[in-house]
Amino acid sequence: MRDGNMLPKDACHHALKVVYEHFPTTKAGIICMNSDGEFGAATIGFPYFTYTVMSKQYSEPHVITVTPSTYS
Repeated sequence: MRDGNMLPKDACHHALKVVYEHFPTTKAGIICMNSDGEFGAATIGFPYFTYTVMSKQYSEPHVITVTPSTYS
């Protein structure tokens, strides 16, 4: 994502994949946002991960629920 070639959601999945490779039983959730205000999230080990965001896209806070990523 730092080089501008990855979307925030993809960056989250990549980061959690690295964590999972070293700690396969971990539980984690991560939220990423780029300099354009785009955001994404990913989770592992939880049934779901919920976060709230406020941006130009929404007139009120928006609650987003993410389902877990699977890595094997």
